Amino acid sequence: MAESNELFKASLPMQGRQCTESLDKRKERQEKNAQAMAARRSAASFENRTERQDKDAQAKAASRSAESPEKKKERQEKNAQAMAASRSAQSPEKKKERQEKDTRAKTNKRKKLSNQQPIESVHSDSNVDVPKNFQFVETTESLKSAFEHLLKTKIGED
Repeated sequence: MAESNELFKASLPMQGRQCTESLDKRKERQEKNAQAMAARRSAASFENRTERQDKDAQAKAASRSAESPEKKKERQEKNAQAMAASRSAQSPEKKKERQEKDTRAKTNKRKKLSNQQPIESVHSDSNVDVPKNFQFVETTESLKSAFEHLLKTKIGED
């Protein structure tokens, strides 16, 4: 505990001076700043909130596009470890709730894909027989789904 009370030195932009504060005071200050930020964000209007979220998303996308493959892999592994840790600490109720939500999402996706109608032939004037199992083949939805997976973004209707 003696180490927690040690002083640390951090360069602050305040008039080019060096500031020293105890670790406890630093944590206290950070908590206070976090609470103030949360209060400002909760009081922000919907437009301001979405604008901030868009700006944050753009900054994150820019930094991720500039990172090396090694950094990307390191970040993904770190996120996977954090997710595993948070899931292992979940209560059984939360775990069940999360699994049900995942199941509903998968079911909805299956329903969406199963409600497809037979595709009209592009060359309807030709006398080509299309086997029954190929009448329901949808290429645009599967391409869209693959593209969404690659980009990790939702694609709207064309």
